[in-house]
Amino acid sequence: MEITGPAPLLILAVALNVVYFILFICGICWVIRQGRRTKQIRRHVAAIDENLEAIRAVLAEQAESRKTK
Repeated sequence: MEITGPAPLLILAVALNVVYFILFICGICWVIRQGRRTKQIRRHVAAIDENLEAIRAVLAEQAESRKTK
């Protein structure tokens, strides 16, 4: 039994729309995930900066105490 007329084109159009919709949803999820990952990376970089500042302060203090000896 062969389907003739506009039905095959309609089925194809609906199938393509479903595929595009799924890809669109996946794209939105990917963008949201990237945004969360970027925020997490920024937090980690800020923590590393704080640790580096603390290390610099300790090293400066040690260097100062060595100079006074």
